[in-house]
Amino acid sequence: LVLWGDSHADHLLGAVETAIAVGEYSPLPRWSSGCPALIGVVPDQNGRPNNYCDQFNKQVVAEIGRLNDAGKVKAVVISSRWSMYMGVPALSGEKGFPLWKDGHRLVGEEAAAALQSGLQSAIASLEKLGLQVIVVAPLPEQRFEAPSCLARLSSVDKCSVNRKAAETRRAEAHRAVKNAVKYSDYAHSVDLLPYLCDQAQCPVKRNGVILFSDDEHLTYMGSRQLGLKLKQNPSWQEFLSTSANKVRL
Repeated sequence: LVLWGDSHADHLLGAVETAIAVGEYSPLPRWSSGCPALIGVVPDQNGRPNNYCDQFNKQVVAEIGRLNDAGKVKAVVISSRWSMYMGVPALSGEKGFPLWKDGHRLVGEEAAAALQSGLQSAIASLEKLGLQVIVVAPLPEQRFEAPSCLARLSSVDKCSVNRKAAETRRAEAHRAVKNAVKYSDYAHSVDLLPYLCDQAQCPVKRNGVILFSDDEHLTYMGSRQLGLKLKQNPSWQEFLSTSANKVRL
């Protein structure tokens, strides 16, 4: 079960480990920081296209193809920090990354359209191999780095982003992700934000477990806690069931 994307693929490793059947799958992480799982679209790097990301993603697809030929891969989980690639600052104030496509630097709605296009191309490259794909929707982002905020304030409420702000932050990227999988017979999306947030806020700590290692990455234990919820998700269950019955093309 290949886990492909930027660092938001890496921080879901604990969740995927928890949500898969023991002995049926083993996760194979393929991630590179700052490189979303897109084909034909790359993020900005110092005012220029980050061509390393283009090379990395093409290498991942090629490796998946070889694994598929050998009968060693059943499905792919795609996860990236989608909201960061709209080119607008994060809730923490961190600078966002515009996207580049066909020589044009894009932000806002144009970046969302490019994200959708690049994700559709990534999915299409896996569809050709007969592989099931599940795309993880944008997760909530915090305003502060959770551990340091908790150390200073000792208050989960003061350190946690409210849900409305988290939903607003991800709205444009979330639409792009949903649209990218809409017309695919092989791809689904799964939204894990409701498992990390209640009606009022998205807490940085729950049941004694610090969920976030900074303002946007899950801790390993937080990821595993999320995996218990993912395991019960109908879209995830369908994804695993369909993948298990895959016939190699």
